[in-house]
Amino acid sequence: MKTFHLLLEKHLSKDKQLSLSIFPSLPEALVNGTKFSSKCKSYFKGQSDIVVVSPPADSKLPKELEPGDILSGYLILRNLDEGETSDASVPKKGLVKPVGGIFIDYIFSTSAAALKQKSKKGSNFVFDENKSLQENYIQSVQLHSAEYISSLIPKKKLDYAKILLEENLKIYPDFLPFLKANLTYYCKEAETTKNYGAVIKAADLLLSKMMKMN
Repeated sequence: MKTFHLLLEKHLSKDKQLSLSIFPSLPEALVNGTKFSSKCKSYFKGQSDIVVVSPPADSKLPKELEPGDILSGYLILRNLDEGETSDASVPKKGLVKPVGGIFIDYIFSTSAAALKQKSKKGSNFVFDENKSLQENYIQSVQLHSAEYISSLIPKKKLDYAKILLEENLKIYPDFLPFLKANLTYYCKEAETTKNYGAVIKAADLLLSKMMKMN
């Protein structure tokens, strides 16, 4: 026995606490669509409902987070008492379950840390000494193409982004950055078309390729 695991708990100050969006389905969460209604709702015994909680935005995460750190919070599932606020309904310290609520945990993973670091540095192309100059050049072009297509999507240049995606996916159907851009495209498109089937299909394609790599 050489390792002693120490759990440190730090209560975030009110100005650093995070509010998360709640959605009634995975497709709505993927496209940041219609949020779960906060109005009172009656349930019969045994009746259930789907609740999807979105992850916190990278820009709002505490800067001191390290891979493996866990952010813990609460989801209140009951009507608040008269005069009671949501802030008053949860514990002020410690991992104590609130009355009529459940825990929500967000694990800051190494992949999330890498994405956060990548957003600061821009392109993630790294020259591979084990590949030829031509192979490195092709990979560089692929990465920059995927980044360019991804930059078109938030600018609502969807028609051109779709053309480029279709052309590149025909040539490189297994290239993950293109598959990620493809998912982002359909998420953005679904904000207006509500075509969630295309979103799920793009997500399944990306996940299946990622699982084959692992």
